[in-house]
Amino acid sequence: MTLTSHLFASAKSDYKKGLKYLKKGENSRAIQKFNKIIYSNSKYKLKAKLGLIECNTNYLDTLALLHQFLKEYPNYEDKADVHYKLGHLYYLHNNLKSATKQFSIITNQDKDKKVYFGALYWLGNSLIQNKEFNSAQKIFKIIIHNKKYNTYQPLASLRIADIYFYQKKFYSAITNYKQTLKNYRTPSIKLECYFFLAQSYEMIQDFSKAKSYYAQTIKNNKNSLFADISREKIQYLNKKHPMLLKKNKRKLKKPKPSTKPFYYVQVGSFEHLSSANNLRLFLKKAKFPAFFKKIKLPKKYIYKIWVGPYKTYEKSSKIKSQIISAYKLEAFIIQE
Repeated sequence: MTLTSHLFASAKSDYKKGLKYLKKGENSRAIQKFNKIIYSNSKYKLKAKLGLIECNTNYLDTLALLHQFLKEYPNYEDKADVHYKLGHLYYLHNNLKSATKQFSIITNQDKDKKVYFGALYWLGNSLIQNKEFNSAQKIFKIIIHNKKYNTYQPLASLRIADIYFYQKKFYSAITNYKQTLKNYRTPSIKLECYFFLAQSYEMIQDFSKAKSYYAQTIKNNKNSLFADISREKIQYLNKKHPMLLKKNKRKLKKPKPSTKPFYYVQVGSFEHLSSANNLRLFLKKAKFPAFFKKIKLPKKYIYKIWVGPYKTYEKSSKIKSQIISAYKLEAFIIQE
């Protein structure tokens, strides 16, 4: 092995280890690995510089450094990845105008990049938040109709149904939720489709079908927030429409809470279920066990996003560090 190839292999190894530490939230160890590369002439030098930027846990500092990186290295080969990181940060911190701009740069210029469909999907979500429903729908259709399967197709199909729901076009929403269920049968897709089918049928006052889909929501994942809301809805429908209540039907009971305390990482609090759901989906995509926590206030509900449960404080603390490191979100530990 020549000296050049040896240095290249060493830089590649250090870079991969740095990313591994960064993902774990072990920023100090990641910094050590990236620093070993930036003083070399390896092609991983610029990647290591980006890694050092991502080690910064301050949201505004990270944004400034990423923009500075793009100015200093306008010909960087993975520039689309930098725009994708910027778009995610802006989206997670609700700066939708800037998020849309960053994702649009990728979708207009880098159709062959790995991040293309991810950028399209999050661009569509940003447009939904801005109530630009027609533009969002066109984007999601591009994802769905692409000949080559990509992991964003089920989510895009779900988002189209959501758009009809947000526009109060409930019959169209029902058709699209059912079509999504037919095409994509993953547990998370089924859960949301069942729940919003129930909501849609309730809106058009088909209470029997609404109750049926609420029951399927509970059966699909009895510990989810959707299941908790579904139990409340079934009780409400039984009370308001007693004809729906069957004499021999067993009552749905909440699962008994564990006597042992668990630790959770709270990463967000929202007034609107749709906003909370976007963050939950984002974290689930990154393999974090994120879910809703519905909190009742005097005149409204708020939806908190928790990650967990974890049996030890040490494990939850580690996850908290990973989330802060990767997404610059405010996070803290809850014991329950």
